[in-house]
Amino acid sequence: MATPVINGTPVNFGAPNSDILDAAGTGPLFKGTLTQRFSEGVACERELIRDYSGARVADSNYDPRFTFELEFVICAPAATNTLAGAKAATILTSILPGKFLTLSVSADMPDITSPAVGTYEVVGTPKIEASNTTSKRVTVQLERCAGLTAVAT
Repeated sequence: MATPVINGTPVNFGAPNSDILDAAGTGPLFKGTLTQRFSEGVACERELIRDYSGARVADSNYDPRFTFELEFVICAPAATNTLAGAKAATILTSILPGKFLTLSVSADMPDITSPAVGTYEVVGTPKIEASNTTSKRVTVQLERCAGLTAVAT
C-alpha cells in the first residue's frame, strides 16, 4: 500500500498491519494477513457501593486490562501465493479462546508493541465471516492483563 498523503493537521492514519505470532513470538500463526480494522480499549471491573437508600457513595475500579479487536483478511502466504494457500490458511484452530499470542505491529500503535511477546490472551469467540460480496474475514478479540502471561502448567 502506498503511504497516504496527509495535508493540513498531521494525523495517525489507518489500521496497522499486524502479524499474529505464537506465544513465544517466534513464528506466525497466519502467514499472510491484511489488517482491515483494529480497535483498542481499556476495561476494568467495577463495584458500586451504595448507602441504605440506594444512592451511590463510592465505587471501586479494579482489574484493569487492555482490550483489542482485530479483523483481517487472510491472503495467500508469500511462499505459495496461491488461492489454495489462502484457503488452507483460513482456519481458527490456532486462535482458540484461552490461547496466548504475540502481536507484531508497526510503531504507530505503541500500546501494542510494548510489552509485546506472549501477552495477548484470546477471549470471546474468534470467528470467520463471509458474504457473497467480500473476502473472508477473521475477527479475534484479545486482552492483555499484567497478571496473565501464559497458560498454567
